Amino acid sequence: MGAMIVLAELLGSTGRPVDASAFSAAALDRIDAAGAALLGYREFAAAQHVLALCGRGQESEAKAVLQAYSRVQPCSIVYLAGWSDVIDGHTALREGRNREARSRFLLALQALRGSDATHVTTLLTGLAAYACALAGDTAGAAALVDAFEGTPEQGSRAMIVGGRIFVTATAALLGDVPGATAELVSIAAEAEAAQMKQWAVTALRLSLLLGNTDSVGPLTDVLQDFQGACTTGLLDFAVAAGTKDADAMVAAATAGGAHGDVAFEYAGLSVALQLAGEQGSSRSARAIQRRLVTLGKRWEGPVPPALVSASAAETTSRLTPTERTIVALVNEGYSNREIADAKNVSVRTVEGHLYRIFAKLGVNRREDLRES
Repeated sequence: MGAMIVLAELLGSTGRPVDASAFSAAALDRIDAAGAALLGYREFAAAQHVLALCGRGQESEAKAVLQAYSRVQPCSIVYLAGWSDVIDGHTALREGRNREARSRFLLALQALRGSDATHVTTLLTGLAAYACALAGDTAGAAALVDAFEGTPEQGSRAMIVGGRIFVTATAALLGDVPGATAELVSIAAEAEAAQMKQWAVTALRLSLLLGNTDSVGPLTDVLQDFQGACTTGLLDFAVAAGTKDADAMVAAATAGGAHGDVAFEYAGLSVALQLAGEQGSSRSARAIQRRLVTLGKRWEGPVPPALVSASAAETTSRLTPTERTIVALVNEGYSNREIADAKNVSVRTVEGHLYRIFAKLGVNRREDLRES
């Protein structure tokens, strides 16, 4: 039983969550069959199984495991809620619901600190910092980074590496550490050398989606035969980024979004928009911009500067008098229909002006336009 639990963690960190969940499930079955003799191990086995299922993108199944565990071995409601928040935070982060992810991870940290069988709080500290940065809570993100760096390393090597990855990505979002995205590539190389493919992919994925195309080659290599839940469209996106094929990048990012990975789709389209602008493909850029505007309505929190993309020529352009008027009306709270009525033009014309304004100012949503 102990070997099964260890294998589950090893397989999960090497990028084989499907196999990992098989072993963690087998460990739970063995514990149930043994009765009271092994009941003390059930907490650790259940936690490991939850992590393995989350690695497969099966959050609903992970919640069912928690419910079954609470029936077999009563535990505090705080502990159960903490693990439930881990699962919900994981889902929210993938779906671009960053404010909810922040709340969930912070609650999980509070709940699990006192009874952390897997030392998952080491990882949770990094995840919470990253979610805080995405949600616009820069003070909270910075405090959690300091907490991570000031706390002795606890738990398995996988948990420590995972926490370090998200802390480094947080630093990239906050702009506090020059070269943080390059540091993610270095961490990925260390993780891969230690056979922790799951964390290598995570680090390279974050680096690429934060605009560092140096991660394309390593990411393409490490994704071969990888089982993780975050892989839908990711390999195709990395290959397309390597060949500078903006249309293929859009298709790959959209495929990821269709599987619920809104965070990947949003960031991937932002990187594709930058490439389309550099290549002078205005038609592709406008189409990508329209999709980003739609996705922006589901994105919680300010768009990180690393995800705001526009061609250099458009970014340095000045707004026309008409565009400045439209910006002023948006700042006053006017809708597109109200602006169209005020200017005696069609709503489609207003939308076209807004797309060009967004590109020039390097923003993707009306909310960000108000902050410009």
